[in-house]
Amino acid sequence: RDVRIILERSVKAKFSGTPFLTTKGVIHADTAYALAKKWHPSMRSPLGAELAALKAVKDKAPTLGENADLRLTSAFNKSRTISGMAHNGKQWAVVTCDRNSAKPQRFYPPAKEFPTKWYNDEKKKGYSLKSVTGSPNGWTMLLEKGGPRDRVIGYNFDAAALQTSAEEGYLINSVASAKPGNWIFVLHKSTSPKTVRQRFTTPRPFDAEMKKWIQARWKEGLYIKTLDGDGEKWVVVMSSENPSLQTYFITTKGWPTQNIDKYLKKGYHISNIGGSAGKWIVVMDKLKSKAQVHKQRVKIDTQFPLSWIKHEWGIK
Repeated sequence: RDVRIILERSVKAKFSGTPFLTTKGVIHADTAYALAKKWHPSMRSPLGAELAALKAVKDKAPTLGENADLRLTSAFNKSRTISGMAHNGKQWAVVTCDRNSAKPQRFYPPAKEFPTKWYNDEKKKGYSLKSVTGSPNGWTMLLEKGGPRDRVIGYNFDAAALQTSAEEGYLINSVASAKPGNWIFVLHKSTSPKTVRQRFTTPRPFDAEMKKWIQARWKEGLYIKTLDGDGEKWVVVMSSENPSLQTYFITTKGWPTQNIDKYLKKGYHISNIGGSAGKWIVVMDKLKSKAQVHKQRVKIDTQFPLSWIKHEWGIK
């Protein structure tokens, strides 16, 4: 009976902070272990009320006030989509891109609690989770219509779960962190999992060894798919999908506008951004033809740029 109570209370603790983000059912292993270490018989108590409260917490979506209307908007109006988003601990960076055939997007502004119910409702409407962004204000979700089947892995870095998912055909599409030690991976079901190769780092400093690792993967025909930092360490994911000439910039002195403009003129575009501890890492890919060139816009702000996103999406 003690074990049952420990596990059920681990569920309650897990749902209060990171709903649905587990790799093995509904049990949050770290929480259960911590409870087990300090457990004694006098801590027994009826479970009915706890489980009823658990369901209420799970179904509750955050209250966002004036931000709430953005949850139901779409980038389809102007064929302009969000193609990148990051927070470096001090500022937001959001990248939008003009496209000839934009897919409708759904967006949830920063929220302390993961909007599980909203996410599940949108999935029923044919939307797929494209990416998650972490910040001190919580998690931000971006969904896209008609995307592949998705899977979310977190809250701790779990290399074994990522490997198991890869064997099941789910490959990493994005990684995000909101604070040290917390990681969320968005995975997509691949149409060719046996031919696509992916490699990823464990959380580590973005130092000379990390740069050597990236250069070695480039030589193997892998390219930066996604990256982010947790304030102390970084995770970099590289993939054989969409091969291209690639470069990246690291800066602690603001957004690297001059370097970006230089490479835009050479036919590159921003393919990925990551942020951590005041640092930006901007990844740019060489486009294969002029037909692939789409105008990109970037917004840097200390506050979440809600009004700017609405303007980009044609919302008054």
